[in-house]
Amino acid sequence: MENLQEKLVQFRKAILDDVQTRVYQTHQEVEQYKLQELEHVKDQELEKIFQKMQADVQKIKRSVKEQLSNQEMDMRKELLLRRKQIADEIFTNVSIRLHEFVESDAYLPYLIETLKKRLKTNTLSEWEILLLERDMRYQEAITQVFGPDCRIAMDPAMDAAVQIGGFRLRNLDKGLIVDETFAEKLAAERQAFLGNQWLAAVLHEDEVIGPASDTKTAVIQK
Repeated sequence: MENLQEKLVQFRKAILDDVQTRVYQTHQEVEQYKLQELEHVKDQELEKIFQKMQADVQKIKRSVKEQLSNQEMDMRKELLLRRKQIADEIFTNVSIRLHEFVESDAYLPYLIETLKKRLKTNTLSEWEILLLERDMRYQEAITQVFGPDCRIAMDPAMDAAVQIGGFRLRNLDKGLIVDETFAEKLAAERQAFLGNQWLAAVLHEDEVIGPASDTKTAVIQK
């Protein structure tokens, strides 16, 4: 009888021990699962925070880039405006000096010397000299230099309101116009100034006023 009772106690104890062991194991598994889930949640939250930080950084970069771009655009506009203002001041002054030049005694010799450079004796008859109405007063003096083959006419296309001086050469047979007017040269110089920042020949106050050596040749539209 005692042996039976002892066996029952041992059996009960074994069952309780097994239950406790299983309970402990289950508890450990639950805690491990909780820890794993917590770490997973932490990782997800950290990932969300990291993504938000990245988005904020990109937003700040775009904002800074836009601000710099706007500042650069404003600076360029200001620079172009100032360059235009400088060009207006310079070329207004040059225009005044050229108007004074065409009324001086040096203007007719300039016309004759420039014509000599542009015309050759063997091609003189091919070209017609076109002058401003105001400069037709020099027709006789020019004819005396170049002879009777020299053809001179008033240029109907030269607007006296915008033209300062100079001349154009017209070759109808070849369909060519050589523009030696001061207005054309001023326009070319102004364009070069606006494109290249500097126009040293005009900025230098001691520069002798006279047209540039470049000549514009155009094809006559027939």
